[in-house]
Amino acid sequence: MSALNSLSQASTFGVWTVQSDPEVQQSIPSKELMKFYFQESGEYMQGICRFEPSYGFLMPLFNSLVRLGTKSWLVVNYSQDEKSFYFLFPKDEVDNVDKLLNSIHELLDKELQFKSSLNQLITNKKRFLAEQALLSASLGIKARS
Repeated sequence: MSALNSLSQASTFGVWTVQSDPEVQQSIPSKELMKFYFQESGEYMQGICRFEPSYGFLMPLFNSLVRLGTKSWLVVNYSQDEKSFYFLFPKDEVDNVDKLLNSIHELLDKELQFKSSLNQLITNKKRFLAEQALLSASLGIKARS
């Protein structure tokens, strides 16, 4: 299940922290992926989302995913200067926003797992090629061009 707090529980001046899967932590030291800050503003909820610096590379994917699932009642703006996403939606849509952000978090977590696996695969391939070159050199075999 997701590592998110429920938005409906944190809806009054709450902080919603997203953590990455512990298995992914081997390659990226920071535990917190991003933070959401939400507060009530009349009949609306307004919020801000900031990624931790080590996960900033996920912002374009997050931006695409949040806009892909955006409904007419959800306003999402991105500030390049502040590197933050701003949300505005009616209070009665909290559960829908909660579901949307949870599903996006699951996709981002899968992306991190994929990148971690790919990085490990590339490292292993480079190690294998280096070992092959050493073995070939020690046996006096010319390396293929």
